[in-house]
Amino acid sequence: LSIRDAAPLDSDDFLQSALPPSYILAGWSLGGMLALEAALRQPQKVRGLVLIGTAARFCSGSGQAEGTAAAVLRAMIAALPSLPRAVLTEVFRLTAAPFEMTALELEAQLEAALALGVPHLQAGLRLLLQTDLRDRLPALDVPTFVLHGEQDRIMPSVLGRALADVL
Repeated sequence: LSIRDAAPLDSDDFLQSALPPSYILAGWSLGGMLALEAALRQPQKVRGLVLIGTAARFCSGSGQAEGTAAAVLRAMIAALPSLPRAVLTEVFRLTAAPFEMTALELEAQLEAALALGVPHLQAGLRLLLQTDLRDRLPALDVPTFVLHGEQDRIMPSVLGRALADVL
């Protein structure tokens, strides 16, 4: 699922009509959270999940010490309209760490993200800010593979381990 598909996830009609009768969902980071949400809403349709760099909750707080501070996401949401390239450059550098992106790679990522438009990017950040699936995960009975990097600078690996333990 892409960020363009995120808004319709508020609608069970989307999950019932836009997706095939049975499927395996894969998602990275926010995409993994969206895949979890889809599986929680329509578990009879989901044959499996592949979650990469995903957590049940992105932000620290509410009983979770690890994760990104909510204030950081709020600042990014506020800065996106006036400084989209600067905000996205920082996100992409953190995403690639510990590796360095070439200037061409960074420019390609920036162009692809900017093509989505600032409102879509802000919507994705709001989803990261607001989504907390921890209380609902024990009810999920879908085969799931969780893959998480130890050096992930955005989503701490301890959150991936916690997700795997619950699932």
